[in-house]
Amino acid sequence: SYTDQEFIVRNISFYESTLPGGPWGIMKAGTTGNKTYTAVWEATPYTLKYNLDGGVLQSGKINPTTYTINDSFILNNPVKEGYTFKGWRIDSYTTVGNKYTYTNKTSGNRYSGFKIQLYSYKWEYLFNIATGTTSKSGTYTHSLDTGNYYLNFGANGSTADDCSNVKIYLEKGKTYNYSWIMDSYTDQEFIVRNISFYESTSPGGPWGAITTGTVGSRTYTANWEANKLYVHYNANGGTITSDEFKLKDNLVHYISNDSKVGQTWTYGSTPTYGLTDCATFGLSKPGYFFKGWGTTATGGTIYSQVDTTISATDLNSYIKTGDCAVTLYAIWEKIELVSDTDAVIDNENGLIFGINEGFENIEDYVSLSADGAEIEFTPNENGNGTGSVVTIVDDGEEIASYTIVIFGDYNGDGIIDTEDTSYFASIANFELFDCYEEGNEHLFMAADINGDGAVDNMDEEDMYAVANFEAYIDQKADGTYRVVRY
Repeated sequence: SYTDQEFIVRNISFYESTLPGGPWGIMKAGTTGNKTYTAVWEATPYTLKYNLDGGVLQSGKINPTTYTINDSFILNNPVKEGYTFKGWRIDSYTTVGNKYTYTNKTSGNRYSGFKIQLYSYKWEYLFNIATGTTSKSGTYTHSLDTGNYYLNFGANGSTADDCSNVKIYLEKGKTYNYSWIMDSYTDQEFIVRNISFYESTSPGGPWGAITTGTVGSRTYTANWEANKLYVHYNANGGTITSDEFKLKDNLVHYISNDSKVGQTWTYGSTPTYGLTDCATFGLSKPGYFFKGWGTTATGGTIYSQVDTTISATDLNSYIKTGDCAVTLYAIWEKIELVSDTDAVIDNENGLIFGINEGFENIEDYVSLSADGAEIEFTPNENGNGTGSVVTIVDDGEEIASYTIVIFGDYNGDGIIDTEDTSYFASIANFELFDCYEEGNEHLFMAADINGDGAVDNMDEEDMYAVANFEAYIDQKADGTYRVVRY
């Protein structure tokens, strides 16, 4: 009894229950009365396991480890650096082992192949077939609007003697009936082993979907495809001489189909041959040598075409997250003369000075900045002196020309003597003017031995001192320091 309350009791039912640990639904002797037994069910839990094959779930994402017939959910997809997730497969969905084995016959036909007849409008399979000592593998997808499809192995006159480890992926949610059909051919034996069927996901549908009514423990294995990097090549001012390749918008293209040339690299691997050699394309630039392939038109990171250690990630880090492309630029460096001594190379005016009188071989003083071209030397009519010409030739084409200046050597014979002094006197007395003519800058420079920008009596006096062995000309010195008195 309680105060201030009213209590009404209605429809109280008593039921017979089973004893804990004992058998359910016991009818004991002496029991009377009509009874109704109602079954009590608890959904069976099934185990879910995952093989992520190096992948991981994104932060904060989890996938269930158990489920029941009443559950419905979609699995979270894993991620893996350098790879694209291509769906889940359920391992060991159905396995048919040693389905057919045939031995040699002394006569008559022997079975040489088999067919799997699938009744479905769309399906997908992946296979790996060992045929004797030869291994064949590939992925094929077939989409049929109507009818059946016969999956043939070793049939139609194939010489295959073994077919092992065949994996067939079937579309999830479809019903498949299949039968084995053997074809007979003479003089062949065919062994079928380890035919495994796997459940594959529906094209365009969610991957890893558990729907209400699904039962059975299963292991989901992640399918991965390595990301691809497509490498294209920009000539960057170069030209192509080839029967196979051409340039279009400065990019290397195939002549045959007008498509852009591109190497396909995959994440984690490098083609054994590295980047394509410019010589393969017939790519060149007169007067320049090829330094390598750069990430920008002005250089950026420059990769050697013979470096086989380059990875796809080096070329474009975006391959870590998906397929991508990169355009590499041919990097050219002008081939120029370089001084191996104290010779001065004036590229702006095309002059070379600082060479001793009486020299015999110009290549004792200068060389080329890179291989791929040649130095040609042309003496003037009087010998190896002022006015002689040094030319850089690349594949028969002149790409640069330099005129030699030896200070004090006006007649160009390479020797400074009294004959040169007479020329200086004629210039100072306004009797000789050829050093002032256009194109004769080398003569003016040879006569202006004191470097004051004029050819006059001061140069004439210095030349007399040199001719009389009272001074000498330091070909490597500059300006007023060039004439040195003893």
